[in-house]
Amino acid sequence: MTTPPQFNQPGKADKFAPRDNPQWIGKLFLIYPDSVSPQTFSRPDGTQETSDVVTADVVIIDLPDPQTGQPTTLQGARIGGKGLVPQLRKMVGSMVLGRLSKLPSQGQKDGAYVLADFTPADAQMATAYVQAHPRTAPFAQPQAQPVAQAPAPQAYAPQAPAYVPPPAPAPAPTEGPSPLAQFLASKGVPVTGMAEDQMRLIAATYPDNPFR
Repeated sequence: MTTPPQFNQPGKADKFAPRDNPQWIGKLFLIYPDSVSPQTFSRPDGTQETSDVVTADVVIIDLPDPQTGQPTTLQGARIGGKGLVPQLRKMVGSMVLGRLSKLPSQGQKDGAYVLADFTPADAQMATAYVQAHPRTAPFAQPQAQPVAQAPAPQAYAPQAPAYVPPPAPAPAPTEGPSPLAQFLASKGVPVTGMAEDQMRLIAATYPDNPFR
């Protein structure tokens, strides 16, 4: 008797909805834009509007998933909006890093969601994540189109530890480095002067992290 083939239901894209997730505001987003396509929306007055939507994989670096303890991820998310789309539409094939923020409301219009520039500390956390979860997608030079009142995003290309200038030497500590610091150092992460909570966030990006 022939065994019937096994079929899988098609996967569904994760929903990208900042309005429904206020805990996202201020968090560090690593976005991999994969494509841009037009989509038609129905307005409340019955008319239709067509605007671009960006399809991307998204990692919220400093928002751990409660089930895994790893950074929250969204697969194949469709990103719309007058703030985010202009920041992402010309960055397909690259990595974009920034902190999610919301512009002030203008009259009756709600403020747009945008990405604010990342800091060196943000880049350090994202680099640790990318090194632990590499992607093979090619990088492209960014060609951002900033939105009025919105900061322009920066394309993010992680640097290998060998190319990161070492921090200035600190005075010799009275005690040796903690096991957590030793673990990160073994991964090539410079931990000198790093706070304990930041070290734990970076350690959470590694699957073999023993400090859960």
